[in-house]
Amino acid sequence: MSASPKDFFLGISEFFSLLLPGAILLGLFTQEVQQIASVIDIPTHGAAAWVAFAVASYVAGHVLHAVGSWLDKQYDRWYANPRRTRPGEGQLLGLATELHDRMLGAQKDAVNVFSWSGSFVRAMSPAAASEIEARSSESKFFRSLIPVLVIALILLWWRMQTTGVNNPLVIAFALDLLLILFAWWRYCIRRWDSVQLTYEYYVLLAMLNEKALIARPGDAANDSAST
Repeated sequence: MSASPKDFFLGISEFFSLLLPGAILLGLFTQEVQQIASVIDIPTHGAAAWVAFAVASYVAGHVLHAVGSWLDKQYDRWYANPRRTRPGEGQLLGLATELHDRMLGAQKDAVNVFSWSGSFVRAMSPAAASEIEARSSESKFFRSLIPVLVIALILLWWRMQTTGVNNPLVIAFALDLLLILFAWWRYCIRRWDSVQLTYEYYVLLAMLNEKALIARPGDAANDSAST
């Protein structure tokens, strides 16, 4: 059985959101990782070494994902909430909330608007869900990258304290700071885009679904009249 495009895409999503950040983190501690591998008798060369590295990167990626989830609250506080107050920025959320409440009725508190919107889009349009997941995986990559860059910043500061301050270390420290700011900015932008796209597709698909349901009785009446 051949792999479907969706299966391939999910592999790419996990690669960017989990494996890649985890691999970057392990790269900061290359010597320590090699020492641990030698102690527990894990090969450091060949296919077995790559498999062990991939597994370790995957686990480290999940740790970074859990640590980075703390940034979601900061995103809401410093980026999303202020942006929603701008004219026109909160309209999609308002439409999605209206549709969500109408669909679920008395059970509307069982699931929040964003989760319901994502589930609805995944059920109605795998292609739309793939586009949303692509943007979401980018935001997760930059979110997980921020803790890695903070750890790198601490390591650079510690090296400057132990070996002395020199121009290469100062430049690396400054670049790391800039990368942290850039990663935060890209995380906010891509997360906002993925959330807005989720609401946009949900509103579109829900409205099209409602129109289709409304049109069916009329079509059935026309068919019966013609006979």
